[in-house]
Amino acid sequence: MRALPLPAVPVPYMQVIGLCVAPSTPGYSGKFHDTRYDADLKTESGFGLLAALGYGADTGLRGEIEIGYRKIDFDKLTKVSPNEFEVPGLGTLRGNRLDPYEGDIATLSLVGNGIFAFEAGRLGSYIGLGLGVARHDSTAAAQTPSVELVGAGRIRLPLTRSSESDWVLAYQAMAGVAFALSDSVEARIGTATSRPATASATSTNTATGHTASRAGSGFASRSPSE
Repeated sequence: MRALPLPAVPVPYMQVIGLCVAPSTPGYSGKFHDTRYDADLKTESGFGLLAALGYGADTGLRGEIEIGYRKIDFDKLTKVSPNEFEVPGLGTLRGNRLDPYEGDIATLSLVGNGIFAFEAGRLGSYIGLGLGVARHDSTAAAQTPSVELVGAGRIRLPLTRSSESDWVLAYQAMAGVAFALSDSVEARIGTATSRPATASATSTNTATGHTASRAGSGFASRSPSE
């Protein structure tokens, strides 16, 4: 018995995959009182869900269309540059970090994947690349991070809730292993590195590259005989 056996005629299949998104520190840029700045955005673990429809051939090649949703939280900005900001009516703020700086980024993606699968009995493996588009929706909560006001020490800076969104180019690389549960069903576990291109919006640009652990099942549309 093989994992999702593939006959000479390409066979349609579908799969559903859950994601555990690893913490990361993507680049971030924004604008504060007419001053542009760059920083690192500290993100926490997140989650996601993917669904894909595709065709597989007996050569091991597969092509699929994947739609996905991911959500990650962020909690601080570090390595802020420049580290001084002139605020009218307040003075000069100084610092290279903003902590806390809390919010979340939700990403909806549509990607075309090319995959090559290797089979050895019940066990198999796969590698693949994908290219598509993604929509980032970023929301920063209302909060009062601690900052240094030159000449007056540390103060709490009130920030209002804000949100941005943008469509960007996205690409990914993936690899993993598979185990045949039947002639038409396999379980997969693997990893994927996704790099949506920099998302530019009115006042922020957020690069949300991340690595995600993937686990799920694939279903062939029929069970070809061995």
